[in-house]
Amino acid sequence: MPSDETPDLIVEVTEQLKAEHAELGRQAAAAIFSTLPSYTGVDETSVHASVGRNTARAIATLVSRSAPEPGTSAEAAMTTSERLRQGVPIEDIIRGYRISLRVIHHRFIELAGAKAMPADRILEYSNLLWEVGDWFIAGAAAEYRDHEVRSAVRDSMRQVELFRELLAGGLSESQIRAAAASLALDPSARYAVFRMHGQATTVDAVRARMDALTPRPELVTVSGRSGWIGLTSAPDTLAELPHPVAVGPAVPLDELASSERIATRILDLVADEAPRAYALEDVTWRLATVGEPAVTALLESRYVAPARELGEFGELLLSTVRAFLAADLNIVRASEALAVHPNTTRYRLARYEELVGVRLTATNTIVELAWVLDPLGCTG
Repeated sequence: MPSDETPDLIVEVTEQLKAEHAELGRQAAAAIFSTLPSYTGVDETSVHASVGRNTARAIATLVSRSAPEPGTSAEAAMTTSERLRQGVPIEDIIRGYRISLRVIHHRFIELAGAKAMPADRILEYSNLLWEVGDWFIAGAAAEYRDHEVRSAVRDSMRQVELFRELLAGGLSESQIRAAAASLALDPSARYAVFRMHGQATTVDAVRARMDALTPRPELVTVSGRSGWIGLTSAPDTLAELPHPVAVGPAVPLDELASSERIATRILDLVADEAPRAYALEDVTWRLATVGEPAVTALLESRYVAPARELGEFGELLLSTVRAFLAADLNIVRASEALAVHPNTTRYRLARYEELVGVRLTATNTIVELAWVLDPLGCTG
Protein backbone atom coordinates (compact mmCIF):
# COMPACT_ATOMS: atom_id res chain seq x y z
CA MET A 1 0.00 0.00 0.00
CA PRO A 2 1.26 3.53 -0.67
CA SER A 3 2.42 5.64 2.20
CA ASP A 4 0.16 8.40 3.47
CA GLU A 5 2.07 11.09 1.63
CA THR A 6 2.05 9.35 -1.75
CA PRO A 7 -1.37 10.66 -2.93
CA ASP A 8 -0.32 14.21 -2.25
CA LEU A 9 3.02 13.66 -3.96
CA ILE A 10 1.49 12.24 -7.15
CA VAL A 11 -0.97 15.14 -7.24
CA GLU A 12 1.93 17.57 -7.00
CA VAL A 13 3.87 15.74 -9.70
CA THR A 14 0.93 15.50 -12.08
CA GLU A 15 0.01 19.14 -11.53
CA GLN A 16 3.54 20.05 -12.50
CA LEU A 17 3.32 17.81 -15.57
CA LYS A 18 0.08 19.55 -16.54
CA ALA A 19 1.77 22.92 -16.15
CA GLU A 20 4.59 21.72 -18.44
CA HIS A 21 2.20 20.08 -20.89
CA ALA A 22 3.06 22.39 -23.81
CA GLU A 23 6.81 22.21 -23.21
CA LEU A 24 6.76 18.42 -22.92
CA GLY A 25 4.86 18.28 -26.21
CA ARG A 26 7.41 20.51 -27.89
CA GLN A 27 10.29 18.35 -26.63
CA ALA A 28 8.62 15.14 -27.69
CA ALA A 29 7.78 16.47 -31.15
CA ALA A 30 11.34 17.72 -31.60
CA ALA A 31 12.70 14.31 -30.60
CA ILE A 32 10.37 12.56 -33.05
CA PHE A 33 11.34 14.79 -35.98
CA SER A 34 15.06 14.49 -35.23
CA THR A 35 14.97 10.71 -34.76
CA LEU A 36 12.55 9.48 -37.41
CA PRO A 37 13.24 10.48 -41.05
CA SER A 38 9.81 9.18 -42.08
CA TYR A 39 8.25 12.15 -40.25
CA THR A 40 9.93 14.61 -42.61
CA GLY A 41 7.14 16.52 -44.28
CA VAL A 42 4.53 15.54 -41.71
CA ASP A 43 2.60 18.56 -40.52
CA GLU A 44 4.11 19.80 -37.24
CA THR A 45 0.76 20.97 -35.94
CA SER A 46 -0.59 17.46 -36.36
CA VAL A 47 2.36 15.94 -34.49
CA HIS A 48 2.05 18.48 -31.67
CA ALA A 49 -1.64 17.66 -31.36
CA SER A 50 -1.03 13.92 -31.10
CA VAL A 51 1.82 14.41 -28.64
CA GLY A 52 -0.52 16.58 -26.59
CA ARG A 53 -3.02 13.72 -26.50
CA ASN A 54 -0.24 11.36 -25.44
CA THR A 55 0.75 13.64 -22.58
CA ALA A 56 -2.85 14.04 -21.42
CA ARG A 57 -3.35 10.27 -21.50
CA ALA A 58 -0.16 9.68 -19.46
CA ILE A 59 -1.15 12.25 -16.85
CA ALA A 60 -4.67 10.85 -16.59
CA THR A 61 -3.20 7.40 -16.03
CA LEU A 62 -0.95 8.65 -13.24
CA VAL A 63 -3.86 10.44 -11.58
CA SER A 64 -6.20 7.43 -11.78
CA ARG A 65 -3.42 4.92 -11.00
CA SER A 66 -4.93 2.57 -13.60
CA ALA A 67 -3.94 1.79 -17.15
CA PRO A 68 -6.42 2.44 -19.99
CA GLU A 69 -8.87 -0.35 -20.67
CA PRO A 70 -8.32 -2.45 -23.81
CA GLY A 71 -10.64 -1.50 -26.63
CA THR A 72 -10.75 2.18 -25.61
CA SER A 73 -8.00 3.27 -27.98
CA ALA A 74 -9.85 5.79 -30.16
CA GLU A 75 -6.99 8.27 -29.88
CA ALA A 76 -4.45 5.57 -30.82
CA ALA A 77 -6.58 4.72 -33.85
CA MET A 78 -6.89 8.38 -34.79
CA THR A 79 -3.14 9.03 -34.56
CA THR A 80 -2.29 5.81 -36.41
CA SER A 81 -4.78 6.48 -39.20
CA GLU A 82 -3.53 10.03 -39.63
CA ARG A 83 0.13 8.98 -39.79
CA LEU A 84 -0.57 6.13 -42.20
CA ARG A 85 -2.29 8.58 -44.56
CA GLN A 86 0.81 10.77 -44.28
CA GLY A 87 3.02 7.88 -45.34
CA VAL A 88 4.58 7.03 -41.97
CA PRO A 89 5.18 3.27 -41.60
CA ILE A 90 3.53 1.54 -38.66
CA GLU A 91 6.84 0.74 -36.95
CA ASP A 92 7.75 4.45 -36.90
CA ILE A 93 4.31 5.38 -35.61
CA ILE A 94 4.95 3.08 -32.65
CA ARG A 95 8.50 4.39 -32.23
CA GLY A 96 7.14 7.94 -32.30
CA TYR A 97 4.73 7.13 -29.48
CA ARG A 98 7.50 5.55 -27.43
CA ILE A 99 9.68 8.63 -27.94
CA SER A 100 6.81 10.81 -26.74
CA LEU A 101 6.21 8.55 -23.74
CA ARG A 102 9.92 8.49 -22.92
CA VAL A 103 10.00 12.30 -22.67
CA ILE A 104 7.03 12.22 -20.30
CA HIS A 105 8.47 9.35 -18.28
CA HIS A 106 11.85 11.02 -17.97
CA ARG A 107 10.26 14.23 -16.64
CA PHE A 108 8.07 12.21 -14.25
CA ILE A 109 11.18 10.52 -12.79
CA GLU A 110 12.83 13.91 -12.33
CA LEU A 111 9.82 15.42 -10.56
CA ALA A 112 9.16 12.31 -8.45
CA GLY A 113 12.79 12.25 -7.33
CA ALA A 114 12.71 15.93 -6.48
CA LYS A 115 9.60 15.31 -4.37
CA ALA A 116 11.31 12.39 -2.61
CA MET A 117 8.59 9.97 -3.72
CA PRO A 118 9.30 6.43 -2.42
CA ALA A 119 11.12 4.20 -4.90
CA ASP A 120 8.36 1.57 -4.90
CA ARG A 121 5.80 4.24 -5.82
CA ILE A 122 8.04 5.56 -8.61
CA LEU A 123 8.32 2.02 -9.94
CA GLU A 124 4.55 1.56 -9.71
CA TYR A 125 3.84 4.73 -11.67
CA SER A 126 6.59 3.98 -14.18
CA ASN A 127 5.03 0.61 -14.90
CA LEU A 128 1.69 2.33 -15.42
CA LEU A 129 3.25 4.62 -18.01
CA TRP A 130 4.70 1.66 -19.90
CA GLU A 131 1.30 0.00 -19.78
CA VAL A 132 0.00 3.08 -21.54
CA GLY A 133 2.59 2.31 -24.23
CA ASP A 134 1.33 -1.25 -24.55
CA TRP A 135 -2.23 0.05 -24.76
CA PHE A 136 -1.31 2.42 -27.58
CA ILE A 137 0.58 -0.28 -29.51
CA ALA A 138 -2.42 -2.63 -29.32
CA GLY A 139 -4.72 0.10 -30.63
CA ALA A 140 -2.25 1.09 -33.34
CA ALA A 141 -1.88 -2.52 -34.48
CA ALA A 142 -5.65 -2.96 -34.71
CA GLU A 143 -6.03 0.25 -36.69
CA TYR A 144 -3.16 -0.78 -38.97
CA ARG A 145 -4.86 -4.09 -39.74
CA ASP A 146 -8.12 -2.29 -40.52
CA HIS A 147 -6.23 0.25 -42.62
CA GLU A 148 -4.54 -2.50 -44.63
CA VAL A 149 -7.87 -4.18 -45.29
CA ARG A 150 -9.46 -0.90 -46.34
CA SER A 151 -6.48 -0.08 -48.55
CA ALA A 152 -6.60 -3.52 -50.16
CA VAL A 153 -10.31 -3.11 -50.87
CA ARG A 154 -9.76 0.35 -52.34
CA ASP A 155 -6.87 -0.89 -54.48
CA SER A 156 -8.90 -3.84 -55.67
CA MET A 157 -11.85 -1.63 -56.58
CA ARG A 158 -9.56 0.77 -58.41
CA GLN A 159 -8.01 -2.13 -60.32
CA VAL A 160 -11.43 -3.34 -61.36
CA GLU A 161 -12.39 0.17 -62.40
CA LEU A 162 -9.26 0.57 -64.53
CA PHE A 163 -9.77 -2.87 -66.06
CA ARG A 164 -13.35 -1.94 -66.98
CA GLU A 165 -12.11 1.28 -68.56
CA LEU A 166 -9.61 -0.66 -70.67
CA LEU A 167 -12.31 -3.12 -71.72
CA ALA A 168 -14.67 -0.31 -72.66
CA GLY A 169 -12.08 1.19 -75.00
CA GLY A 170 -11.81 4.79 -76.10
CA LEU A 171 -8.90 5.71 -73.80
CA SER A 172 -6.12 7.92 -75.08
CA GLU A 173 -2.58 6.57 -75.36
CA SER A 174 -1.52 8.42 -72.21
CA GLN A 175 -4.54 7.09 -70.31
CA ILE A 176 -3.76 3.54 -71.44
CA ARG A 177 -0.16 3.88 -70.28
CA ALA A 178 -1.28 5.27 -66.93
CA ALA A 179 -3.76 2.41 -66.48
CA ALA A 180 -1.11 -0.13 -67.49
CA ALA A 181 1.31 1.28 -64.93
CA SER A 182 -1.33 1.09 -62.18
CA LEU A 183 -2.21 -2.48 -63.14
CA ALA A 184 1.40 -3.61 -63.58
CA LEU A 185 0.81 -4.38 -67.26
CA ASP A 186 3.31 -4.04 -70.10
CA PRO A 187 1.80 -1.35 -72.36
CA SER A 188 3.54 -2.84 -75.41
CA ALA A 189 2.43 -6.46 -74.78
CA ARG A 190 -0.58 -8.30 -76.13
CA TYR A 191 -3.17 -9.75 -73.77
CA ALA A 192 -6.18 -12.03 -74.16
CA VAL A 193 -9.43 -11.42 -72.30
CA PHE A 194 -10.92 -14.59 -70.87
CA ARG A 195 -14.28 -15.35 -69.32
CA MET A 196 -15.53 -18.25 -67.22
CA HIS A 197 -18.64 -19.25 -65.31
CA GLY A 198 -17.81 -20.21 -61.72
CA GLN A 199 -20.95 -22.35 -61.35
CA ALA A 200 -21.16 -23.67 -57.77
CA THR A 201 -17.46 -23.20 -57.05
CA THR A 202 -16.76 -20.72 -54.28
CA VAL A 203 -14.96 -17.45 -55.01
CA ASP A 204 -12.02 -18.43 -52.80
CA ALA A 205 -11.68 -21.80 -54.52
CA VAL A 206 -11.60 -20.22 -57.98
CA ARG A 207 -9.05 -17.62 -56.88
CA ALA A 208 -6.88 -20.37 -55.43
CA ARG A 209 -6.95 -22.22 -58.75
CA MET A 210 -6.11 -19.01 -60.60
CA ASP A 211 -3.22 -18.29 -58.25
CA ALA A 212 -1.86 -21.80 -58.82
CA LEU A 213 -1.47 -21.22 -62.56
CA THR A 214 2.04 -20.63 -63.89
CA PRO A 215 2.19 -17.90 -64.96
CA ARG A 216 -0.82 -16.46 -63.19
CA PRO A 217 -3.30 -14.31 -65.13
CA GLU A 218 -2.35 -10.65 -64.94
CA LEU A 219 -5.87 -9.65 -63.84
CA VAL A 220 -8.87 -11.57 -62.57
CA THR A 221 -12.14 -10.22 -61.21
CA VAL A 222 -15.66 -11.42 -60.54
CA SER A 223 -18.15 -10.67 -63.29
CA GLY A 224 -21.81 -11.03 -62.40
CA ARG A 225 -23.12 -13.49 -59.83
CA SER A 226 -21.17 -16.54 -60.92
CA GLY A 227 -18.79 -15.39 -63.60
CA TRP A 228 -15.16 -14.37 -63.94
CA ILE A 229 -13.32 -12.13 -66.35
CA GLY A 230 -9.59 -11.70 -66.60
CA LEU A 231 -6.56 -10.78 -68.63
CA THR A 232 -3.72 -13.13 -69.48
CA SER A 233 -0.58 -13.18 -71.58
CA ALA A 234 -0.45 -17.00 -71.35
CA PRO A 235 -3.86 -18.35 -72.46
CA ASP A 236 -2.64 -21.97 -72.59
CA THR A 237 -2.42 -22.16 -68.80
CA LEU A 238 -6.17 -21.59 -68.50
CA ALA A 239 -6.79 -25.16 -69.65
CA GLU A 240 -5.99 -26.26 -66.08
CA LEU A 241 -9.08 -24.53 -64.64
CA PRO A 242 -12.05 -26.67 -63.58
CA HIS A 243 -14.58 -24.99 -65.90
CA PRO A 244 -14.86 -24.17 -69.59
CA VAL A 245 -12.89 -20.97 -70.21
CA ALA A 246 -13.59 -18.74 -73.20
CA VAL A 247 -10.50 -16.92 -74.46
CA GLY A 248 -10.53 -13.98 -76.82
CA PRO A 249 -7.65 -13.17 -79.20
CA ALA A 250 -4.43 -11.70 -77.79
CA VAL A 251 -4.49 -8.00 -78.68
CA PRO A 252 -2.83 -4.71 -77.69
CA LEU A 253 -4.32 -2.93 -74.70
CA ASP A 254 -6.22 -0.48 -76.88
CA GLU A 255 -8.08 -3.40 -78.55
CA LEU A 256 -9.22 -5.27 -75.43
CA ALA A 257 -12.85 -4.44 -76.19
CA SER A 258 -12.74 -6.68 -79.28
CA SER A 259 -11.09 -9.53 -77.35
CA GLU A 260 -13.69 -9.25 -74.59
CA ARG A 261 -16.55 -9.27 -77.10
CA ILE A 262 -15.31 -12.48 -78.73
CA ALA A 263 -14.62 -14.14 -75.35
CA THR A 264 -18.20 -13.38 -74.28
CA ARG A 265 -19.63 -14.94 -77.42
CA ILE A 266 -17.40 -18.00 -77.07
CA LEU A 267 -18.53 -18.44 -73.47
CA ASP A 268 -22.16 -18.47 -74.59
CA LEU A 269 -21.20 -21.30 -76.89
CA VAL A 270 -19.08 -23.45 -74.54
CA ALA A 271 -20.68 -22.88 -71.14
CA ASP A 272 -21.93 -26.47 -70.91
CA GLU A 273 -18.94 -28.14 -72.53
CA ALA A 274 -16.03 -30.05 -70.96
CA PRO A 275 -13.55 -28.02 -68.86
CA ARG A 276 -10.75 -26.61 -71.03
CA ALA A 277 -9.80 -23.38 -72.73
CA TYR A 278 -11.78 -22.53 -75.88
CA ALA A 279 -10.35 -19.97 -78.28
CA LEU A 280 -11.55 -18.61 -81.60
CA GLU A 281 -9.78 -21.37 -83.55
CA ASP A 282 -11.76 -23.97 -81.58
CA VAL A 283 -15.14 -22.63 -82.67
CA THR A 284 -14.45 -20.71 -85.92
CA TRP A 285 -17.71 -20.34 -87.91
CA ARG A 286 -19.74 -21.90 -85.09
CA LEU A 287 -19.39 -18.63 -83.22
CA ALA A 288 -22.00 -17.31 -85.62
CA THR A 289 -24.60 -19.63 -84.08
CA VAL A 290 -24.55 -17.49 -80.95
CA GLY A 291 -24.97 -14.24 -82.82
CA GLU A 292 -27.76 -15.44 -85.14
CA PRO A 293 -30.55 -16.93 -82.98
CA ALA A 294 -33.10 -16.47 -85.77
CA VAL A 295 -31.08 -18.73 -88.06
CA THR A 296 -30.71 -21.30 -85.29
CA ALA A 297 -34.46 -21.28 -84.64
CA LEU A 298 -35.18 -21.77 -88.34
CA LEU A 299 -32.76 -24.69 -88.61
CA GLU A 300 -34.14 -26.31 -85.46
CA SER A 301 -37.65 -26.19 -86.93
CA ARG A 302 -36.33 -27.77 -90.13
CA TYR A 303 -33.95 -30.43 -88.81
CA VAL A 304 -34.79 -31.08 -85.16
CA ALA A 305 -38.50 -30.56 -84.55
CA PRO A 306 -39.74 -33.25 -86.99
CA ALA A 307 -37.59 -35.89 -85.30
CA ARG A 308 -38.57 -34.88 -81.77
CA GLU A 309 -42.22 -35.29 -82.68
CA LEU A 310 -41.44 -39.03 -82.89
CA GLY A 311 -40.37 -39.12 -79.26
CA GLU A 312 -37.67 -41.62 -78.25
CA PHE A 313 -37.17 -42.92 -81.77
CA GLY A 314 -36.72 -39.40 -83.06
CA GLU A 315 -34.01 -38.72 -80.45
CA LEU A 316 -32.31 -41.91 -81.58
CA LEU A 317 -32.29 -40.61 -85.16
CA LEU A 318 -30.80 -37.28 -84.03
CA SER A 319 -28.03 -38.98 -82.02
CA THR A 320 -27.20 -41.10 -85.07
CA VAL A 321 -26.93 -38.00 -87.27
CA ARG A 322 -24.68 -36.37 -84.67
CA ALA A 323 -22.42 -39.41 -84.60
CA PHE A 324 -22.33 -39.44 -88.42
CA LEU A 325 -21.23 -35.81 -88.46
CA ALA A 326 -18.67 -36.37 -85.70
CA ALA A 327 -17.19 -39.24 -87.74
CA ASP A 328 -16.76 -36.95 -90.75
CA LEU A 329 -19.56 -38.81 -92.58
CA ASN A 330 -17.88 -42.20 -92.09
CA ILE A 331 -20.53 -44.88 -91.52
CA VAL A 332 -18.16 -47.40 -89.91
CA ARG A 333 -16.68 -44.99 -87.37
CA ALA A 334 -20.11 -43.61 -86.54
CA SER A 335 -21.36 -47.17 -85.93
CA GLU A 336 -18.43 -47.90 -83.64
CA ALA A 337 -19.19 -44.77 -81.63
CA LEU A 338 -22.83 -45.83 -81.34
CA ALA A 339 -21.96 -49.50 -80.73
CA VAL A 340 -24.33 -50.67 -83.46
CA HIS A 341 -23.97 -52.50 -86.80
CA PRO A 342 -23.21 -50.25 -89.81
CA ASN A 343 -26.44 -51.38 -91.44
CA THR A 344 -28.35 -50.08 -88.41
CA THR A 345 -26.65 -46.73 -88.83
CA ARG A 346 -27.49 -46.68 -92.55
CA TYR A 347 -31.13 -47.49 -91.77
CA ARG A 348 -31.45 -44.70 -89.21
CA LEU A 349 -29.81 -42.15 -91.47
CA ALA A 350 -32.12 -43.13 -94.31
CA ARG A 351 -35.15 -42.77 -92.06
CA TYR A 352 -33.93 -39.32 -90.99
CA GLU A 353 -33.46 -38.27 -94.64
CA GLU A 354 -36.96 -39.47 -95.42
CA LEU A 355 -38.45 -37.74 -92.35
CA VAL A 356 -36.84 -34.35 -92.92
CA GLY A 357 -36.70 -34.47 -96.72
CA VAL A 358 -32.95 -33.91 -97.14
CA ARG A 359 -29.88 -35.73 -98.46
CA LEU A 360 -27.03 -36.17 -95.96
CA THR A 361 -24.55 -35.96 -98.83
CA ALA A 362 -25.52 -32.39 -99.71
CA THR A 363 -22.96 -29.78 -98.57
CA ASN A 364 -25.60 -27.25 -97.54
CA THR A 365 -27.42 -29.86 -95.45
CA ILE A 366 -24.18 -30.91 -93.70
CA VAL A 367 -23.33 -27.29 -92.81
CA GLU A 368 -26.82 -26.54 -91.52
CA LEU A 369 -26.94 -29.75 -89.46
CA ALA A 370 -23.52 -28.99 -87.96
CA TRP A 371 -24.85 -25.54 -87.06
CA VAL A 372 -27.99 -26.72 -85.31
CA LEU A 373 -27.01 -30.11 -83.87
CA ASP A 374 -23.52 -29.53 -82.55
CA PRO A 375 -22.09 -26.02 -82.61
CA LEU A 376 -18.77 -27.24 -81.19
CA GLY A 377 -17.99 -29.61 -83.95
CA CYS A 378 -20.12 -32.66 -83.25
CA THR A 379 -18.36 -34.11 -80.25
CA GLY A 380 -21.00 -36.80 -79.83
